[in-house]
Amino acid sequence: MIRLGQQEHLDDMQRAYELTYGLIARVINQMVQQELAMRHALAQLRNQAFSRVKLAVVLPGAVAVDNRFGAQWENGSLFWVNLYGG
Repeated sequence: MIRLGQQEHLDDMQRAYELTYGLIARVINQMVQQELAMRHALAQLRNQAFSRVKLAVVLPGAVAVDNRFGAQWENGSLFWVNLYGG
């Protein structure tokens, strides 16, 4: 009988943890996973953009898919520009 009562207390403590600190821990872990996923996606986008800019600067215009556009530095940043102004 005493053992059954002790188990009830343990079950109650576990349930209280799940409803309080356990819930907080799960929410924080979900937020961290979302942040990591977002950082990973942003890193991929940054790498893709860098690759495109590098190709535009390195490859000759004749090889470019659309040689009307090129890269231009402005205020410390690199932008795609229409070389013919149209």
